[in-house]
Amino acid sequence: IAPLAVALEDSNPFAAVDLSYNTLGAGAAASLSKLLASDGTIEVLDVSENDFDAASAEKICSGLKANGSVKVLRLSGNKIGGHGGMAVADMLQSNTTVQRLYLSNCELDTQSLVALATVLRDNNSLSVLDVSRPLAKTIMDEPAAHLARMLKVNTSLVELDISKSGL
Repeated sequence: IAPLAVALEDSNPFAAVDLSYNTLGAGAAASLSKLLASDGTIEVLDVSENDFDAASAEKICSGLKANGSVKVLRLSGNKIGGHGGMAVADMLQSNTTVQRLYLSNCELDTQSLVALATVLRDNNSLSVLDVSRPLAKTIMDEPAAHLARMLKVNTSLVELDISKSGL
């Protein structure tokens, strides 16, 4: 992906980049991070169903902290786990551009789900959040309580998918 990212850095006419269902890993995430930090045209980034782990999610989120154009981020199907979920929550504290976030089947844990709910108490840009099938190993009482408190104060979220969460 490095040559593609370099080419897009120089001249990028694309509003959407779909890299889903590949075998992209940490090296691709580093290239994407660099591209996202400098790009102002990509509005949709789909990297669903790749081989991204927590470190890859951290790299992508690092690039998104400086990005002002990505509105839709699809990370579903990547095994980013709790640490990756925490990186996404951290990114949402400073990024006010992402409006739709898809984290289905990402092996999110209780701590990362709570962090996402906590961040969304103050984030007014996100309108869609999909955290379905998080595969948390515990009963979902704590995340459910935090999500409920978030829903009381959040005014921008219009779609929340928490299906297959074991509530």
